This record gives sequence, C-alpha cells and structure tokens, in this order.
Amino acid sequence: MLHSLYSHKWIRVFACGLAATLLVAAIQPTVRAEFFPERGDWCYSSGANQAFTLFQFANPGPFQVPFSMFNPGNVLNDPGFELDFAIEPGFYNACVTGTDLPDPYDDCPTVGILESGFNAFSFGTYTANAITPGRVYQGIWLFSGPRTIAQARFEFRGQEVFHAICPVDSPFCLEVNRNKRLYRSPVPNDGLLNNPNGGFSCRAFNYL
Repeated sequence: MLHSLYSHKWIRVFACGLAATLLVAAIQPTVRAEFFPERGDWCYSSGANQAFTLFQFANPGPFQVPFSMFNPGNVLNDPGFELDFAIEPGFYNACVTGTDLPDPYDDCPTVGILESGFNAFSFGTYTANAITPGRVYQGIWLFSGPRTIAQARFEFRGQEVFHAICPVDSPFCLEVNRNKRLYRSPVPNDGLLNNPNGGFSCRAFNYL
C-alpha cells in the first residue's frame, strides 16, 4: 500500500526534503522512553486532498497492555501504536492511508466514529514493540468525499492501542490505552482551508 501511494511524484520529492531535515538534526539522548514519536513533520495540500508525515521515536516504549477479556493478565503483551489526523467533521469524509511502520494497518474504515468531536483518520502498527529507535518512519493520507465546511480545526495525535474488543488483528478490535496530542491548530488562524489552488502547508512537533 505504501509503495503505491508513495509513487506520487510530489510525495517522493517532499519526502526527500523532510527526511533530510530530520536526519541532519540527529536525535539527542533522552532519559525517558515514550509511547509516541518525539519529533516529526506533518504537511498537507488542501488542493490535492493529500497529507504526508515523517516521524521518529527516540526511545520507544515501554508499551503497555491493560487487562481485557481477550488479554487477561497481559499475557499477550501485544500493544500497538496509531497516528491520528483528527479533524472537525465535514472537511474530509473518507481516506486511504499507507505507512512503513512494522505490521501496519489502515484505520480509515473506522473514521465515522467521533473522538472528542473530531473525525480521526489514522494508520498504525499492530506490533509497537517492533518500532526501531531513531528510524525515520513515514505515512500518507489520500482523502476524498464532499466538503460541507470551508475551514476546520485539526489535531495530530499519537495513541497506544491494544486488543480490547476482539483477539484478531483488525482496527475494529482496538481501543486506546494512552493518548498524546502532538499538535493542535490554533483557532481560527491555523485551521485547514478549502483552497483548490492551495500548495503545501506544514507543521512540526518536537518533544526532545
């Protein structure tokens, strides 16, 4: 999935620039391990209905799995991680995603579920323990659906997830254990704009 989505020329060019930015500034040692990526860039094109992100975990984990009926006593120890682009309903309505995270999944089929007043367009990994420290991971969103609003607030979130509803690898089986807001758009100056001729707009987060 990532290979086919990544074949878009603008994504290849844009990825090279962002990757160079992240790699030039080497990750500094951090004492505390985290379940979310400490640094990254997220960019979108309102005209093309596309978004792209590069992100790094400096020291991933320790990931946690709470008790559930499908994992009593934490015997499975199979935590996952999810990266959410959450936006007010009406701006985007459907999507497809791709990522090079290990054992990846596309969570766009669950986008109809409101989370704190936002629709979350997401991708993730079923095996968060396989995330490599310091590696630059990437992910992309391709959006569709008619817009009913001209501007929208949005958030960028990292979430630790686990199998709480069913024991198989499916986004519908996962629930959130911990959540970290990585970026939140100011209101109203930084919201997404419906601009058919718009170029790229980028935001960065850094918790190192």
